[in-house]
Amino acid sequence: MGVEDQIRYELLQGATPTDLIKKGYSKSTAYKVQKSIQTFRKKLNPSQWEIRYIRFNKYGPYKPGEAVRMSFDLYNKSYTRNLYVKNIGIHIEWMEKDEIWSSRDIKDIVKPWTSKHVSMSFPIPEKTNPGESKISFFVEGEFIKEEMPVMTQVTHTPIVISN
Repeated sequence: MGVEDQIRYELLQGATPTDLIKKGYSKSTAYKVQKSIQTFRKKLNPSQWEIRYIRFNKYGPYKPGEAVRMSFDLYNKSYTRNLYVKNIGIHIEWMEKDEIWSSRDIKDIVKPWTSKHVSMSFPIPEKTNPGESKISFFVEGEFIKEEMPVMTQVTHTPIVISN
């Protein structure tokens, strides 16, 4: 474990930079690591968009090898800002092995308090274990007025796979 890793560990355990300086760590390193921890622990603002009305092409469980067709609405909850959507995508638990997500180019503007209907399809791999899997939705885009970047996981829904 390196010096910065040790400092990070102790800070996360409740030590202060002053405590670490008293232990002999460099003042600049202790405060640098503390600043990096604060950077990663900031609260996120509530999402200004959401996924609504998720629909699948069939009722009941899917089987490995089947293609799933789904549709949903991307809703812009902002009062005043247009949402430019470059891509929208999904990530399903069993995709984690391959570190991929299925996306679709949208390249469209969703006005405040309106929604964009999106349809996607994806195959269920043959070697997928039966059970319920979580689907995460992602949006890549920005709010036009303030140019606030958006890349947020927003909601989850289950898909059931049977043998």
